[in-house]
Amino acid sequence: MTWVLVGNIKGICGERGDPGEPGPEPYVGEVCGLFDAERQYRKFDLVSFRDSEWRARYDDPGELPGDGWAVSARAGSRGKPGERGERGPVGPVLAIASWETRDYRVVPVMADGSVGPPLDLRELFEQYDIERA
Repeated sequence: MTWVLVGNIKGICGERGDPGEPGPEPYVGEVCGLFDAERQYRKFDLVSFRDSEWRARYDDPGELPGDGWAVSARAGSRGKPGERGERGPVGPVLAIASWETRDYRVVPVMADGSVGPPLDLRELFEQYDIERA
């Protein structure tokens, strides 16, 4: 026998029964990414919309923003600027001194001797041949 206090009333309850079968796994919501008006959402689903995160209050919550949605996080406002630091050193001047040809690619050789990213010209030549024919 168990004594139970409800408000100011003390009562007696019967013996506790055996536990029941476990229930189904509860739906805790899905992280759905950007809001899509064409998609069906369920209660607790999370979406992002206009720099905010929104959680569905119930199944088929409707348009966003709306009564079917609750804001769960918002982007903060920009803070005050900090103190200006000292000016840094002048960076290197990157100038192309020459070009090297390698197969159907040209490679820039910079003034400091370094090599820049290659530019693939094969597609340009192929397109030229197609248009010329």
